[in-house]
Amino acid sequence: ELPDGWDLQLDKFRRLLLIRSITPARFVKSANDYIIDSLGTKYGEGVVLDMEKNVG
Repeated sequence: ELPDGWDLQLDKFRRLLLIRSITPARFVKSANDYIIDSLGTKYGEGVVLDMEKNVG
């Protein structure tokens, strides 16, 4: 939660930039939340690579 109503004044991308500048440790989770909100859960999930399939 951002102070003084900033949550209402900033769009999702600007909120992400503000979080990165104030609390870099929370940036990765916030970036993932932004991606899920913008593009959908498919793009916010981790991908498991099958190395045998890719190399062999």
